[in-house]
Amino acid sequence: MAAKSQTKAAETKAATTDAPQPPAQGGAGDTAGSAKGNEAGAGTDVLEVTARQDRRRRAGFAFGRAAVRIPLGDLKADQIAAIEADPQLVATRKAGGEPET
Repeated sequence: MAAKSQTKAAETKAATTDAPQPPAQGGAGDTAGSAKGNEAGAGTDVLEVTARQDRRRRAGFAFGRAAVRIPLGDLKADQIAAIEADPQLVATRKAGGEPET
């Protein structure tokens, strides 16, 4: 039985990353999904977010000092409000054609 719990712990640790991660499909909870935050296509309005500190979680996303671009269509109004209201985050709405900063 110990081998199973060690394997499970290793899988859990391997699945955890420091990369920004959007919420899992269908929820705004603090669940991390795949790192799709930086995959906004051309022409898609985005919310570009950086943290004032090394790590910050808000609205189901993890942020760091590197900019994370999240398509606005992927966020609910309460998620946008929470991110923009957080004093430890710098959030900027950008039109789809604007370059990353």
